[in-house]
Amino acid sequence: MLYMVEMDLPHPSLLDEWHRWYNEHLRMLLSIPGILSAQRFQSIAPGASPFVAIYTIAGADVMTSPAYRAKAGPKSPGRWSELMTNWYRNVLDGLERAPEVPRGGWLAIMDRRTASAPPLPEGFIALRPVALDCSIVERGLMFGREGSAPPAAREEKDCHLRICKPITPLLKSGAAEAAP
Repeated sequence: MLYMVEMDLPHPSLLDEWHRWYNEHLRMLLSIPGILSAQRFQSIAPGASPFVAIYTIAGADVMTSPAYRAKAGPKSPGRWSELMTNWYRNVLDGLERAPEVPRGGWLAIMDRRTASAPPLPEGFIALRPVALDCSIVERGLMFGREGSAPPAAREEKDCHLRICKPITPLLKSGAAEAAP
């Protein structure tokens, strides 16, 4: 199961500081039981929510656990929560683990925003929101390695495609590294 967070930080002068904070935030989240991996991405084209973090979680109940509530949640970013915009948090079912997208690779995210939106194109892994914001009807993911071409940009009614590059490598919790 995946937990995906997306947002914008429309304050260019603060981006370096924010990235340092966010990378430490990832490590803190990986200390919470049930959060198994994390990786950050940035859209290659301007958009409403160009920054994305994908976490592998053991289940949706991780997001309501006492350990998560004690360390994380909407208030955990502190002052950054007031500066971030277009901030959405979705727990998605349909993929057990987030694959690592290596440096030079890409992540394609196709969101179906309404039930009447066209179906996901072939090659996308279909995910459905099951907890938190449920800000989309369906999300499709596709991952590629360096040298492979991402899907062509296209906009259809109630669909949105983003191509993202990794900001960080895939980070794993101690529990994820111990799992077979």
